[in-house]
Amino acid sequence: MKDSILTPRRPKRRSEAGQSLVEFSASLVVLLLVLGGVLDIGRAFFTFVAIENGAGEGAIFAAYHPAWVTEEDVPSGITDPQFQNITYRASHESPAGIVDWAQAQVQVEYAAELPQVGQPVTVTISYSYTVMTPFLHLALENGVLPLRSNATQTILSVDH
Repeated sequence: MKDSILTPRRPKRRSEAGQSLVEFSASLVVLLLVLGGVLDIGRAFFTFVAIENGAGEGAIFAAYHPAWVTEEDVPSGITDPQFQNITYRASHESPAGIVDWAQAQVQVEYAAELPQVGQPVTVTISYSYTVMTPFLHLALENGVLPLRSNATQTILSVDH
């Protein structure tokens, strides 16, 4: 009976010497693509949460000041009108970074032509998220994932 511990290993043939390196490099490419896809999907989810929070913040502000959609709509005499409007509140709820708020489109919709107390106001944010991972880029039209979120609140007061 031979003892397997004492049996010397068979040396690799010359043709097998690079096989492990080729297998490793092929699997590394696949692993990096999968990792990139996971990171890209994570960034898309973060972006969606940010625009969802922005729509909610804009809707809450719209419940108290439904006519203040942009800076031009804010009545004179209000301190810092550039910050006191629905569009600003919706697009600055989350910090800048992954989300490019200059590309976000904020829309405000009312149930009636003129906002009235007790009626709903809806704030919608649309955003075009561009993926970076090659195989996700091919799966989407022009590599863009359209994201959209809306939030609705009841109008609590109307400014005159």
